[in-house]
Amino acid sequence: AKVLIDKSSPFLRSIIINKGSKHKINLGMVAMDKEYLVGKVVEVNYISSRVLLLSDLNSKIPVTAEPDGFLSILSGTGKNHGVIEYTKDEYKQKIDGKKIIVYTSGYGGLFKSGLPVGKMYTNNINKENKVNFFSDFRQLDYVKIVSYDIRSGN
Repeated sequence: AKVLIDKSSPFLRSIIINKGSKHKINLGMVAMDKEYLVGKVVEVNYISSRVLLLSDLNSKIPVTAEPDGFLSILSGTGKNHGVIEYTKDEYKQKIDGKKIIVYTSGYGGLFKSGLPVGKMYTNNINKENKVNFFSDFRQLDYVKIVSYDIRSGN
């Protein structure tokens, strides 16, 4: 789908695309930039839809961080990165200085597991676990809208 409008206020990070219910777009479908997750469809009209980006302050998705495989929540910050939250302290010590790749975990039924989201690094100054998204949401021209059947894994 072509990105028509990029709504980037300090609080709302979403895009409007040129596909809607006429094109079989439904609420909750996944928005991808190549193979990378960028958001999900939160509003559908007849010929357009709104996609809430992962960077939105209201975005919270269950993720897994590899290679250690710990589960956590990725929260949007309103900026062009996310933050890992709700992680046990024991994992915070394990990830310090490692290259961590963040994927969707599949928990909560929001997204299928294994969709790549971004790279994480630990900031030793304030211990914020920042995730740099693989896609630059400021540069989205086209997104692929996908429906996954969570129950079957397809």
